[in-house]
Amino acid sequence: MAHLEIGKRIADLRRQKKITQEQLASMVGVSAGAVSKWETGSSVPDIALLSPLARALNTTLDTLLSFQRELSKDEISRLKQALTKVFLQEGYAAGKERVLASLREYPNSTPLKLEAAGLLFMYSNLEAQQGERFLHAEKEAVLAMYQEILASGDARSRAAALFCTASLLLDLGRYGECEQAIQELFQASVDPTPLYSQLLQQQGKDEEAETLCQQMLLQYLNQSAAMLAILMRLCEKNGREEAAERYLEAVNDIQARFGIGLGAGCLLSCHRRLAQGK
Repeated sequence: MAHLEIGKRIADLRRQKKITQEQLASMVGVSAGAVSKWETGSSVPDIALLSPLARALNTTLDTLLSFQRELSKDEISRLKQALTKVFLQEGYAAGKERVLASLREYPNSTPLKLEAAGLLFMYSNLEAQQGERFLHAEKEAVLAMYQEILASGDARSRAAALFCTASLLLDLGRYGECEQAIQELFQASVDPTPLYSQLLQQQGKDEEAETLCQQMLLQYLNQSAAMLAILMRLCEKNGREEAAERYLEAVNDIQARFGIGLGAGCLLSCHRRLAQGK
């Protein structure tokens, strides 16, 4: 595969420069047959010829060797889709092999490692027939990948890696470490409350779990009602009356069912009716 990639790159660059295989061969001191073998993937240039080749083709070694220091978001997304197909079509072992090969190719790509760890975790869970020992070993391996991400200091991936680390630690029954990760999450941009509630539940701390769930549910309901009210006003502003009415009904329903909002939904309804002259 690597042979074909460098051969195709040489052929493409040679054609762009509008020179023949014979001319390129003469420029770097080899036979035309050697150039033909490179381009068809039968062989690769000697390492000593790479710099002369790059100069002859008016390019850089990075371009000639298709070297990338980092992958873009789109490239990572496309690679994730390709890897997902391998898991689905060829099975877990083949998918894992391709994931590890990708990580060897881009060992410093923390975003890729984050996606790779997620794929391994998700698809290893579908291998229940392999037994508990297998699943435990796979989870430990994925946990190590997340810990490598955290150790890298990559701020872009830290919150997601922390959340996944806490989830795995919970799954593995390592509750003390799980709580430590959750406490770090409280300081990050990801809300770990659902995970923390699950931790309390699995430890048998039912009253604490119930209290936390009730507190956070109240907070989420208030926030949801506020967002629905904003959406209602935006729809009114843009003449989308039916949508505005549905959002207002949702605000009223939430506040009536859970006894929150101090009648704000009713007040909004009154203002809306007055504005409509009803």
